[in-house]
Amino acid sequence: MNDTFRRPKRSDGPSIGKDIDARCGRCKRETLHTITAMVNETIAQVRCNSCSAIHKYRPTVAAKAKAASAAGTKPNRVSADMKEYRKQIADHDPDDVRKHNVFVRPVEGELIQHKKHGLGYVKSVAADKAQVLFAGGRKTIIVSR
Repeated sequence: MNDTFRRPKRSDGPSIGKDIDARCGRCKRETLHTITAMVNETIAQVRCNSCSAIHKYRPTVAAKAKAASAAGTKPNRVSADMKEYRKQIADHDPDDVRKHNVFVRPVEGELIQHKKHGLGYVKSVAADKAQVLFAGGRKTIIVSR
């Protein structure tokens, strides 16, 4: 048979016009998107099928985990800061917690109760700022001089 009449081989990978699950910034959730632009074999831009927003491709959480496992690495679920936060909270007496006050300088190693961020462990204090580990991550808070 002549090669001009053969169909081109279909690739199972992503291509322009195909639908793919992605994270939409406008919808604030994972929705179905249509691929609108690619750079080499990488998806560059998509259009949300729910709100029609066109934005860069943001893979779903499941797709990120799958890519990490394919690369042979495990996604880092618990950071070093979170491990330290949990250890320090467990080691301290809950009665030693002090309410955060901008006018009272915290001490390194102290537990504080912040109005917005909750229970925190003071990691370091310098000049007018303190690095505090909270359940939501590391935050820099203002303190007195």
